[in-house]
Amino acid sequence: MQELLVPTRLRSQRTLRIVLGWLMAGCLAALFEHNALRSHGVDSTLWDRIDERFLPSLFAGLIAGGVYIFFLRNYLRKYAYFKALFIMGLIMLPLVAFSGAWLPGYGEDFMARLFSPNFLGQYLYWTLLM
Repeated sequence: MQELLVPTRLRSQRTLRIVLGWLMAGCLAALFEHNALRSHGVDSTLWDRIDERFLPSLFAGLIAGGVYIFFLRNYLRKYAYFKALFIMGLIMLPLVAFSGAWLPGYGEDFMARLFSPNFLGQYLYWTLLM
């Protein structure tokens, strides 16, 4: 029984490190966004930007990190780095499309949002973060 818990504990620790990395990246993105808004004369507070990014980064780290560490890691190890990255990018596409283009719209034109620069930026951000 103890032998079964050790790999799970190691995988949980790795997932936690991924979550912390995603949270740090989310806070850094919030800082960049805050600075960009302020430099263009838009009223912005850093805490508002962090508040917008914290939960999505937390859940993305938990879900993506957990799925990767517990399910995909051993499967993707047999591929070369760029092929594995491509496969992960394909996996991320429907997730980001659902959360970034379909969910926020609620009846707006999904296809217009899907092919917008905003969606492309979100997809590249989350895929590179992955």
